[in-house]
Amino acid sequence: MRQKLFLSIGILTVLMFAAAVMAAEPGEKTGNLEVSSSLIGTRVYVDDTYKGDADLFIENVSVGQHTIICRQGSQTITDTFTLQEGETLKLKALFDSSKIVNIREAERLEAERKKKEAQAKAEAEKQAEKQEAKARADAKRQEELKKQAEEARRAEELRRSEAKKTEVKRVEQKSATEERRELHLNIIKVYIEDMDQDLRVSHKSNQKVVGKYAERKSQTGKYHRTKMDLLLCDAGPCVKEWAASFSYTDESGKTDAFTISWKEVVFNALTPSGTNKRDLQWCLNGACKKLEDASAEDKTRESALDRYVAIWTKSSVAIRRSDIAQEITAAGKSLEDYQ
Repeated sequence: MRQKLFLSIGILTVLMFAAAVMAAEPGEKTGNLEVSSSLIGTRVYVDDTYKGDADLFIENVSVGQHTIICRQGSQTITDTFTLQEGETLKLKALFDSSKIVNIREAERLEAERKKKEAQAKAEAEKQAEKQEAKARADAKRQEELKKQAEEARRAEELRRSEAKKTEVKRVEQKSATEERRELHLNIIKVYIEDMDQDLRVSHKSNQKVVGKYAERKSQTGKYHRTKMDLLLCDAGPCVKEWAASFSYTDESGKTDAFTISWKEVVFNALTPSGTNKRDLQWCLNGACKKLEDASAEDKTRESALDRYVAIWTKSSVAIRRSDIAQEITAAGKSLEDYQ
């Protein structure tokens, strides 16, 4: 009997010693582990020591790294985690993805992911609102422009209608003298466009008094235009030429023959006088006069032959009856009214 009592006391002493060894020493820093599982009956090991089946709460675990092993049948998941002092580290074994996760860290990451998704969604909605607002503003602007264009069109139609009425009224009130002045003051006007690779010339004349009109034009070389809108020769010689011939019949039935020759030479660099040189020659019944212009400025030059005057600028050549021009100005009227 006494031997059985001693044996019982010995076993109890061993168990108490083992518990004391397994428990944290007094004063040691500890934390807690809480382990759950996606499968029922999962066996939980901490540092190769079986602690029980999930779901499981383990107190007074020493701080630092610990290897957590979760087993369910033939499946085993292992991972290492660091426990902080006073912390309750919540872990969950996910056998479908073969990993053990820190629930709080996963919750934090999920919260951050949802926050980023919410921010991205809010930003997308903000951009969509901006685009919609811009589309509305553009549509409103287009509508306003359309309205302005319609108003401008109506105003132009009204202006033309009024101008036409005024013209009809003026024509109705014309005297024979006014008709003569309008018909014979300006014989012809030629427009020369400042083009790069294509010489364009057009003319305005009254077919009632101008006939036998013929023209020719040519252009050589390659051109380029500078940022300052200056035309230079890229590959030469760069020469533009235009000539025309026509006849003019005055109010008494007298006919005069005219020829006009225009030439422009474009240089390949800036010169003190500009970038090109222009010549104009005009002839009346075989008598000719020649003008030259190398100035960069667009000045008006005049040349007289008999009762005619040639008015020359960079972009135009006009031939006018000087006697009728004097008659109009002597009457106190402006030549601009007869353009």
